[in-house]
Amino acid sequence: MTLQFGPARQSWPDADVTNLVPYDEIYLPAVFHPWGCLLVEALGPAPGAGALDLGCGPGTVARILSARLGPSGAVLGLDASPGMLRLASAKPAVPAGAPITYMEGGLAPLPLPDGSIDAVTGQQVIQFAPDPAAALAEARRVLRPGGLVGLTIWSGTADNPLFRALHGAIASFFGPEAAGRLAKPWSMPPDRLVDLLIGAGFTDVVQAPRTIPVCFPGGLADACTMLLFSPVSDEVAALDEPSRRVLHQLVGRLLEPPAADGAVHTTTTASLIAARR
Repeated sequence: MTLQFGPARQSWPDADVTNLVPYDEIYLPAVFHPWGCLLVEALGPAPGAGALDLGCGPGTVARILSARLGPSGAVLGLDASPGMLRLASAKPAVPAGAPITYMEGGLAPLPLPDGSIDAVTGQQVIQFAPDPAAALAEARRVLRPGGLVGLTIWSGTADNPLFRALHGAIASFFGPEAAGRLAKPWSMPPDRLVDLLIGAGFTDVVQAPRTIPVCFPGGLADACTMLLFSPVSDEVAALDEPSRRVLHQLVGRLLEPPAADGAVHTTTTASLIAARR
């Protein structure tokens, strides 16, 4: 299948990925890849389909889609971050997978014609949209009749001990203003996303909360790397080593004690939400 879209900017080789490497090397395998697999499995796009992954980051879900759709399919990964796109485009092609094209852009408007895509995915992205309703309306526009959208969105920190610990430590260390900025990933209740999908005209909306285990073999230092690609990354990156250890200790007090080998074991909870155009 051939996807038609405008030319992509080719500025990615010069993009700064300093704060994003921990995402790709630590949080992707520990957190985002397992959730991406659940998302694609729940959506179930057919081999040979064309798929659009919104907020593709370093290609996590796009690559899972590529493996599922096979060489006769096609995947377009869209992200507003040149750094994330640099990480994604540097990865080798998925063996026997659909070709992936990466493009810089936001969630609305989308660079595709009406009814041109079989499936749209978005892993932890809609809550960051300046206008979530407009983003979902655009997703519906580019889907063919009967096409599917699949989204994941975090549950609140009450159901996510990892995020609750990170948020609590930032509140204690930097204060409420910084903690407020860090809270964006958990700022949209899953039920609100369901309402937005219905309001955008989607049908057959299904919501399935799931909890999956997470392990950080590198211990608290690995668990805390999320802070380096978060809205408080500048403050955390500026800490000297003793201060950073104090911050990590604060996180540790709010989590289950590390295992004997130092690994951190916890869970994350989100909703898998699917709907039909």
